[in-house]
Amino acid sequence: MNQRILLPILLLSAFFNDLKAQDPQFTKFYANPMYLNPAFAGTARCPRICMNYRNQWPNISGPTYVTYSAAFDMHVDALAGGFGGMVTTDDQGNGTLKTTNFSLIYAYQAVINREFSLKFCLQATYLQKTLDKTKLNFGDMINSRYNM
Repeated sequence: MNQRILLPILLLSAFFNDLKAQDPQFTKFYANPMYLNPAFAGTARCPRICMNYRNQWPNISGPTYVTYSAAFDMHVDALAGGFGGMVTTDDQGNGTLKTTNFSLIYAYQAVINREFSLKFCLQATYLQKTLDKTKLNFGDMINSRYNM
């Protein structure tokens, strides 16, 4: 491998080795293809609307995890691909941590031959994350003498 390419890759991997994230997971993830992979925008060749809802552990008392997702996409021949939009809201702990994403998506389809094509995607996302600190309990807030 060329050393001019290898050095930047090694430097980037050294700086970004501790990145961690948790995305909401839907049971029927294939029912919202743009959430699965934004490059699927416009693959249906007709306008498509997808909506998902997830309520994890609804039968327990206390904080729950509720996630909503809605997406719209369509194919446009003049753009040589498809475009779409997606909104996802994830509510953890009855409003303790709330994440909202708004995405605009453009997917370009490069036709190689009659049987093979490649799809490339650009996705611009606005993310808003809110934390309600009044719903959090820390160890120094608990008084063992009064069970509070």
